[in-house]
Amino acid sequence: MKTAGRKGNSGLTLIELAVVLTLAGVVFVIVFPNLAGLFSGRRLMGFSREMAGALDYARARAVIEGRPQTVRIDRQEGEYSLRRKRQSGDNFGRSGEEEIVRTWKIPDEIKVSRVEFGTRVTEGFEPVIRFYPRGNSNGAVITLETVQGDRAQIRVKPFTGRSEVTVN
Repeated sequence: MKTAGRKGNSGLTLIELAVVLTLAGVVFVIVFPNLAGLFSGRRLMGFSREMAGALDYARARAVIEGRPQTVRIDRQEGEYSLRRKRQSGDNFGRSGEEEIVRTWKIPDEIKVSRVEFGTRVTEGFEPVIRFYPRGNSNGAVITLETVQGDRAQIRVKPFTGRSEVTVN
């Protein structure tokens, strides 16, 4: 049975195809910026948890090794590193020098915008978070920010040395 209006071929015309592609392009232009923000927020959350894990790792090493560990944040290089003091029995150098145990990269789209130690805020120098053999730390609040304005904070509790992530 044939319908009146079309003869034999029931495909899309070039005009119908152009309209559909134009509408799809408009939807993509409207939705894409929102998706980019969603991805940056996910990336920030993932990185803040990764950094909190590195801080917890530093705490665990301090307890296991029985000597202080430090995490230094280098904003210019875009990285943070776990360090420990060399003991007098080490053959690598003098007592009191630090050796780098591990270094992590901070993603380019995320910056450490603020580090607080109690009421003191670090601005012009490299922040250092210390972990001691009893599991405690000097405590800190690290604020991370993306270009899109997403923010997260990592709180290192002074008495327990444990870190906790909150997203603003």
